[in-house]
Amino acid sequence: MITAISLIIALLSVGFVFYPLFRMHFRTFTNVNDPLEDLLAERDNLYTTIKDLEFDHLAGKLDEDDYESLRSQYEADAIQVLHHLDAWQETRPPLETTEQEQDLVEAEIEKYLQRRKQSQ
Repeated sequence: MITAISLIIALLSVGFVFYPLFRMHFRTFTNVNDPLEDLLAERDNLYTTIKDLEFDHLAGKLDEDDYESLRSQYEADAIQVLHHLDAWQETRPPLETTEQEQDLVEAEIEKYLQRRKQSQ
């Protein structure tokens, strides 16, 4: 009986430890060949890198020349990614909305404007 309980606890422990690895492995393969996801991730990474670079410069970890050089390089990369995102969006057909959806949006806007007028 003790052996069975120990075996169950051991299996649960192993499953608990390795579950994140398997989950991450399968999630990686689900987004393969999605250029939009890749571009958005690259854009976010570049924005974060630029923010970190600025923080490091303000903290005194980078001198002015290195900061300017790296910032211009990362900004140029970000501009290219943004151009690729714009080109990707231009190739997509425009989203079509029904009259009912447009009416709902207009009604929400009217409600918001009325509440704003009343609060002033």
